[in-house]
Amino acid sequence: MVKINIIKQSLLYVIIFCFTVVSSSILAVNSNITTNAKYVLIINQNQQKVLFNKNEKARLYPASITKLMTLYIAFRRIQDKQLSLQDTAIVSNNAFKKGNITTGGSTMFLNAGQSVSVEDLIKGIIVSSGNDAAITLSELIAGSEEQFVNLMNNMAQELHLTGTHFANVDGIHNPKHYSTAEDLTYLSYLIINNFPKYYDYFNDVDFTFNNIKQPNRNLLLNTKFPLNNIVVDGLKTGHTDISKYSIAFSAINNNNMRITGIVSGVKTQADRLSETKKLIQWVFDNFDQKLVYHKGEKIIEIPVNIGAESSVILRAKEDIYFLYSKFSKLKAKAEIVILAPQYLIAPIKEGDKIATLKITTDDPLFNMEIPLFAETKIEKSNIVLRVLFAPYYALKKLFN
Repeated sequence: MVKINIIKQSLLYVIIFCFTVVSSSILAVNSNITTNAKYVLIINQNQQKVLFNKNEKARLYPASITKLMTLYIAFRRIQDKQLSLQDTAIVSNNAFKKGNITTGGSTMFLNAGQSVSVEDLIKGIIVSSGNDAAITLSELIAGSEEQFVNLMNNMAQELHLTGTHFANVDGIHNPKHYSTAEDLTYLSYLIINNFPKYYDYFNDVDFTFNNIKQPNRNLLLNTKFPLNNIVVDGLKTGHTDISKYSIAFSAINNNNMRITGIVSGVKTQADRLSETKKLIQWVFDNFDQKLVYHKGEKIIEIPVNIGAESSVILRAKEDIYFLYSKFSKLKAKAEIVILAPQYLIAPIKEGDKIATLKITTDDPLFNMEIPLFAETKIEKSNIVLRVLFAPYYALKKLFN
């Protein structure tokens, strides 16, 4: 049974919901598992809480995970209508020379002079990990690979990927081409969060181009997990002789709990599969989430003075979940506190921050804070009504 208390404090409503969860220190749980991977970061997608970490801030070489930035820029251009999935590019001699099968790298098997759609290039990057596809797409967007690298580094700065610097678009080893598990995990998070319309491409198990069928290099897409109905549906693998094997992944269970992460620096492809699978299973075995509000559900209604509308309703923009540890000796009550003004004064702009939803437990690692914004604007009421109600609002303000 959810307990609800409404307490007036100064000019704030403090609404408290209590429910029992199991809470524990992530660091204490972290010690229960080890991995041969050199660099790891796993977060839950909803709140970006760290669930497992190892050398996540240390410099690593991203190999083909680099192409996530190429895709991020392309997805943003498509979303902003500066690029279309139906647009076509002509494969340059540069893209063919650097990305054909004789180079030893992964390829989409493009031919010089061939016309290819943006959508096929995206599939060729995600599924086939084509170096030729990445270069062709970069030349279409920026005019040259070098100019696109500048875009990549500018975007890294914009996204605050402070441990990242790019020297190419395909991930071929270069000492000046590096990142961190932390940065690459956040980039993966942004792709899923900002471009859900295009995320399904990462779940394609194969892709055929020029009559050549290639399987997705992310073997976790077909991996069966023993418990929790876990499904891996993205993102991207990487490998060079120096960086070893790596993967950016995202997985979801039947409770709609999504995790995203990086596993990097394992010696073999088989190790990449087994170590990542082990870590994914461990996370879902140890953590779960509780649905607090459904998307669109009313959270609080606040009166509006001298407004064209008498109140503003704040609703959940997305499903709001609370993350907790499943196995701990410590049981704690989680409090959901909504800090909101007793009333508002018009006008109110769409997007104005109105209130804050806070969830706290005995373990600060699981605490979360969500701002609540006005979904619509509320204009002032007409002058006659304002004059008529002025004494009422003055007395109301005085007594509050």
